[in-house]
Amino acid sequence: MLEKLNAVYEKFNGIEEKLALPDTLSYMNEYKRLMRERKEILSVYEKFTEYKRVLQNIEDAKEILEKGV
Repeated sequence: MLEKLNAVYEKFNGIEEKLALPDTLSYMNEYKRLMRERKEILSVYEKFTEYKRVLQNIEDAKEILEKGV
């Protein structure tokens, strides 16, 4: 499952990179396709990003507890 989520995460980032290119706006069909794809996976991307942030917060909290700070 995490592999699939990572794939969606990478795909979303790839779409964002393509959308940032100036040439993309020159090709309206490509732009529309990318925006549709982006919209389809946005909620999964956001939830997975939140999940990754929570995991990082847990690791940070464990580190603080181990140091006794």
